[in-house]
Amino acid sequence: REIISRVKMVYADLFMADKSIEILREQLEIIRSVIRATEARYQVGRVTQQDVFKALLEQSEIMNQLIVAEEERRAAEVKVNVVMNRPPQTSIQVPTDLTVADTALSFPALEELALANRPELKGAQEDIERTEKMYELADKNRKFPDFMLGWDYSWMPTEMTRQLKNRYQAMVNITIPFSPWTIGRRNYEVEETLAEIRAAKANRDATRNMTLREVGEAQAKLQAARRSLELFREGILSQAELSFRASMAAYQTGSVEFIALLEAQRALREARMGYFKSLTGALQNLADLERAVGKELP
Repeated sequence: REIISRVKMVYADLFMADKSIEILREQLEIIRSVIRATEARYQVGRVTQQDVFKALLEQSEIMNQLIVAEEERRAAEVKVNVVMNRPPQTSIQVPTDLTVADTALSFPALEELALANRPELKGAQEDIERTEKMYELADKNRKFPDFMLGWDYSWMPTEMTRQLKNRYQAMVNITIPFSPWTIGRRNYEVEETLAEIRAAKANRDATRNMTLREVGEAQAKLQAARRSLELFREGILSQAELSFRASMAAYQTGSVEFIALLEAQRALREARMGYFKSLTGALQNLADLERAVGKELP
């Protein structure tokens, strides 16, 4: 799950880089139309040359942001390829839109999934079972003697006749664990395995607490990202779009100053960027929640 979660996270970064490039290119076309409108108004004396310079400066800033976004896109692509063990320069095409699965599981349900599927918890439980078996063996060696039986058969020549004769040999060996010279070592082995059991259980409990904390944090972040997405979808995006269109129309008729149009244009860019940042965050938070739970969520 760690690798799968990592792939999803860096893939979301690549998606965000693509969206940043897309938005900045759209904004570049918008500011160029603003520049044309500003130059036309300047030629007839309706605005000052300062407005033209401001529009050109805004264009330069967007172009610089586009250069940075394209570099971030290349870096994100390399990260995806490295995580997926592919050549770094492999080209990756990202879908134009990604959606966040509507995982409406409650925390108790997520907790149950995590306790059943988290690999670290399974490993911690296996350590407990292993140390308990070691204790059972050590305790058995302390309480009960060990028996060893042996039997041997061979042909041996006699001294007088030089003829082969059957020869049999048997051996019995008993190790008494509670003898004075072994009792201390046996007791130490038992105490040592008991200490290992306590350590394994403490590790299991710590891993359980860590898992539940990670599940809770990831769920809270995912819920916050989803609420942010709803705000953008239900109002912020449409409001920013309407505000820019109204400002553009008013600027062309001379009803508002250039600075108002510029602010509306920036607000539109920030709204679109904010929406996709929230979407990217939701995708990454979902991937982190799946990692914390230990399985892909429906």
